[in-house]
Amino acid sequence: MGKELAKRGQYIILDVFIALMMIAVGLLLMFSLRHSVSYSKQPIIISQDVAASLSSLKLAEINNPIVLRMIANGTINDSDNTVLQQTAEFYTNGLNHYAVELIRNVSAKIIPSQYGFEVRINDGLIYSRGSKQNNSEVLIASRKILSGVNKNTVEPWGPLIGEVTVWKQ
Repeated sequence: MGKELAKRGQYIILDVFIALMMIAVGLLLMFSLRHSVSYSKQPIIISQDVAASLSSLKLAEINNPIVLRMIANGTINDSDNTVLQQTAEFYTNGLNHYAVELIRNVSAKIIPSQYGFEVRINDGLIYSRGSKQNNSEVLIASRKILSGVNKNTVEPWGPLIGEVTVWKQ
């Protein structure tokens, strides 16, 4: 009877050892896969958040000296426009230098410096920050449809496609 208990003990110890090894391998796989997923999700989240922010943030809500100056001197006629709408309006009126200045100043504190960033309207590059996106492992673009009315001429413009692209440098 003593030998049977010893054999049972050996089998139980062997089972416990195999179970612990399986748990350790499972945890190792889980933590290593979780790390790589978070790396590729962060640019997606940033791109979607930046596109949502630029397409919903009204110029009247921004406390930026450049935006306030543009409103005060009449460059921006409608402070109820969103940042992306105003950029598109500048684009349709051929005032790309104002569009660049607006996007550069508003986005300066929104996007972390380790990310490249560009804004396009109807595939025309409006603003780009950072090194070329060709070297990036992750490149995420978010698109919004833009339209509006020019307050001076009361003419509608659009629809245009606004695209915000973010990549890790």
